[in-house]
Amino acid sequence: VVSTRGATSYGLSLVAGSGQINNTIFNNNESGWITSDSSTNYTLSNTTFVTPNATVIFRPKLNVSGAFTVTRAKFNPGFNRVFLNSSNLTFMNTSAQITFRGITVATPRVTVDFEDDGTFVTCPSNVCSSISLVGTNATFNVTHFTNYTIQDTTACGQISTSTTLLNDVNSSGTCFNITAGSVTLDCAGYTINYSQSTSGVGVAVDAAFSGITIKNCTIVNTLSSPKTESPAIRFLGAFSSTIQNNTIRINTTGDIYTLGGIVLHGSTGVTVTRNVIDTYTPGPSSSAILLNGTSSNTVTYNSILASGVGVHLVWSVDSGTTSNVVSHNNIVAHGTGIGIWNDLDLVGDTYQNNTIVADVAGISSYGQQVTIDGNRIASSTSSTGGIYLNPQGGASGSTVTNNYINMSGGSSLVGINLASTASNTYLGQNTVLVNSTGGSGVYVDTAENVSSVDTNITMFGADTFAIQLSSAKARFNNTLISTNSTWIRTSFSTSRANFSNTTFIRPNATARFASFNISGTASVSASRLA
Repeated sequence: VVSTRGATSYGLSLVAGSGQINNTIFNNNESGWITSDSSTNYTLSNTTFVTPNATVIFRPKLNVSGAFTVTRAKFNPGFNRVFLNSSNLTFMNTSAQITFRGITVATPRVTVDFEDDGTFVTCPSNVCSSISLVGTNATFNVTHFTNYTIQDTTACGQISTSTTLLNDVNSSGTCFNITAGSVTLDCAGYTINYSQSTSGVGVAVDAAFSGITIKNCTIVNTLSSPKTESPAIRFLGAFSSTIQNNTIRINTTGDIYTLGGIVLHGSTGVTVTRNVIDTYTPGPSSSAILLNGTSSNTVTYNSILASGVGVHLVWSVDSGTTSNVVSHNNIVAHGTGIGIWNDLDLVGDTYQNNTIVADVAGISSYGQQVTIDGNRIASSTSSTGGIYLNPQGGASGSTVTNNYINMSGGSSLVGINLASTASNTYLGQNTVLVNSTGGSGVYVDTAENVSSVDTNITMFGADTFAIQLSSAKARFNNTLISTNSTWIRTSFSTSRANFSNTTFIRPNATARFASFNISGTASVSASRLA
C-alpha cells in the first residue's frame, strides 16, 4: 500500500531496469501515480488506484516500457467519473473494475463519453458489464478506457431542467410534464411509450413557457383501441419553442379542437420541423398536426401519414389562427392534406411548397387572405377540390399561385374550387390536370372579382368542364385549355366572365382568342368549338 501527498509526489518512480511489481494499492488524493524513464521495462499486476471517491483495479498486467508520467490530469478517478487519457497512457488502456462511492441514484446506469467531448451515452454491454449497487457504492467492469460516469435510469415524470434520455420509458398515461421554461428534452433516439392503459400525453407543456425544445424522440401509442385525447406532444400556450426531429406513431381519438399527433393550442412562435408523424386515428377530422387558436408558428419539412387531416388549423373561442406558415411538408392523408376551418379569425396563413396526396381535399381553407403557393397536390377521390376556398367572415383576398394539381381516377373531381365567399381571389401560374367523369378544372361558385392569370388546364373524361362558373364574376387572362368535353360553362344568367388571350388545344389543332366575354348562361363545348 502506497500513500502519497503533495502535488509533485509520485507513488512509484521507476528509473532504468526491469522487473515485476505485484498487488500494489496506490492511495492518492492530489499527487501523481507513477513516473518512469525511457529505459524502464516493468510489469505491474493486480494494481489498485484509490481516491476518496473511486477505486479502479487493473487485474491484467500493465506493461510500463519507456517514459511515462501518470498524473491525476491524465488518470483521474473522481466523484462519479473516471477519466483516462488512453492515447497518452496506452499501457493502461485495458480492462478494469471501477467502483464509485457516494452514488445515490435509484437505478444506476453506466454512461460513456467515447469522443471525450462531454456527450455521454448509455454504455453498451460489450464495453460495460456487471454493474452492482451496494449501499452507495456502484461497481462495474469495463473493457477499455475513456470517460465513464453513473447516471440514473430515466423515468417518466415532471421535468424542470434540460434532460437527455438514457433509455426507453413507459407510462400508463402521461409520460412527461415540462414545468419550466428554457428546457430541452432530448430523447437521444429513445422511445416514449405512453397512454398504455389510460388517456394521457407523451410530452405535455401545459403553461405559457418559452424556450422549450423537444427533439430526437420516438413517441408511440400503438394500442389497437385508441385512447381519448392522447396526443404525442401538447403545447397549451407555450411560445418561442421548437419540436424537431421526432418520430411519432400514435392511436388516439377526440374532437376537432383537441385531437392530433402534435397539438398546439394558443401557442405563438413555435417551430415544428423535420418530424415523422404517423397517425392511424379514426375519423376524417383527426389530425397529424393541430394548430388551434395559434399565430406565427412554422410547420416545415415534416413527413406526415394521417388517417384524417395532415395539418389542421382551427379557430377557437380563445383566439384566432393567424400568420402561420406550413411549408415543404410531405403529406399523405386519408382526409384533407391541409385543412383550415371552423368559423372566423383564420387570417393570413401561408401554405407553400408542400407535396400532398389526399383522399378529400389537398388544401381546404375557410380562412381569409391566405397564400397558397408552389404546392403539388394529387387526389383520386375528392369532389371538394385539389384546392378549396370557402372563407368565412368576409372577402377572401387570397392568392393561389404556382400550384400543380393532379386529380385523377374518381368521378366529379375538381382541381380548384372557389365557394361563394371566395371573392377577390387571385389565381396565377397554376397547372390543373383532371381525369374524371363529370369533373371540373376550375369551378367558381357565386364569388366576385376572381382573377385568373396564366392558368393551364388539361381535362380527360366525359362530361367534364375545364372552367365552370355558377353566378360568378371572373376574369381569365392567358389561359390554356385542353379537353375533349366542355371548355367553358356558365350556369346562371347572372354569370359574368371576361377572357383574354385564351388558347384552346386539341390533338390536331390550336385556336387562340384575343378577347371575348360571356354574360349569362353558356356552354362552349368541344362539339361547338373543335
